[in-house]
Amino acid sequence: WARAQPALVIFLFGVLGSALGRCHCSRSMESSMRMPTADLAAALEVSDQRLVGDGDVDELDRLRAGRVAQLKQERTWRHSGHGSLRELADEVEFLDVLQPRERGVVLISDGASDRCTQLLEVFEGLAQKHVETQFCHLELENAGLLAHAVDLDEGVPVVFVLKHGQVIKSLSPSQLFQLGAISSPKFRQHIGSLLRNLGAIGSDDALKVEGSDSESDDERGLH
Repeated sequence: WARAQPALVIFLFGVLGSALGRCHCSRSMESSMRMPTADLAAALEVSDQRLVGDGDVDELDRLRAGRVAQLKQERTWRHSGHGSLRELADEVEFLDVLQPRERGVVLISDGASDRCTQLLEVFEGLAQKHVETQFCHLELENAGLLAHAVDLDEGVPVVFVLKHGQVIKSLSPSQLFQLGAISSPKFRQHIGSLLRNLGAIGSDDALKVEGSDSESDDERGLH
């Protein structure tokens, strides 16, 4: 036994070393197999994030470009007189102002009427909201030949809807007040619906920009 003991110790150390070697090798192989997969997953994740990020940037650029174009168009309209209810002196000015406009709305009313002031407020509000359309007001006594161009059997107010300077529709009092008097909560909505259905104004979301005291980043980019 004394002679065999050193050999046995050497044998046991050999077996233990072999086992440890196999364990280390197995762990190394497992690690080496896992690493490429982990790296690939990480790379794919980064790539996906980059693609999503690029897409978001492109969409933001597209939206901003559309916004800037919208603001420029609105500014052009305002400089030409849109954005408020314009008072016309006579039928000559009617033609001069409305002829070059793509869309126009003209309210003809009797200044002596009690509801004239309220009507003017309603159409002033529409003019400010829908800058894509030229809104005007003309007193009946100044309308001249225009007063004979439509059926005034119902009297006034009458609303002319124009496209490219041509009257395409006239709205009589019975049509304007179909859902109630000016004081009715439905009146403004009704007038807006009538004009929208005739193509005289765009949708409420078409232009969201209203006059403000401060300029947005996009507005500053126009200067």
